[in-house]
Amino acid sequence: MIGGETIPPVLQQPVKSLGRVYSISLTDRYQGNQVLHMVCDGLAKIDKCGLPGKYKAWCYQFGLLPRVLWPLQVYDIPLSPVERMEQKVSVKLRKWLGVPRSFNTNALYASSFKLSLPLKSLVEEYKAGKGRLGMMLKKSRDPRIQIAAPDLNTDRKCKVEEAIREAMSRLYTKEVIGAVADGK
Repeated sequence: MIGGETIPPVLQQPVKSLGRVYSISLTDRYQGNQVLHMVCDGLAKIDKCGLPGKYKAWCYQFGLLPRVLWPLQVYDIPLSPVERMEQKVSVKLRKWLGVPRSFNTNALYASSFKLSLPLKSLVEEYKAGKGRLGMMLKKSRDPRIQIAAPDLNTDRKCKVEEAIREAMSRLYTKEVIGAVADGK
């Protein structure tokens, strides 16, 4: 009690601070399951609406995907649950777009194909978000944040620090080469 007001335990009322929810289970694995349920519920709601398939895909791309990406950045969720979420999303997108179940996932999310769909992969957005977070922490103006930056390698599949190093070396190489003539 503080000042005569009873403070409820975390079991009864979870605490939300800086975008994170602290509940009875303080592990991020629990939050990963919550995000998976959020994805499944969102896909079910989109599927039940009376819109045509292409509009359902639009609702996923611009409605559900941004809402899912925030918790994926805030919590340390490994890549495996995110891949399971993408499998569920891919099944629904194939159904909504009327393509066969055998339609390749790479073709569903590829942007380099001549006839590419304007859809973004949940796994690729997750990896890009972790990379952005790593760069924000690494290039922060506050030296204490640079020193205290957490390890973003959530599992053995997703090596954020290595991806950042590779991207930085590619940018450095591009800068050294400079502008090159293209065409005539």
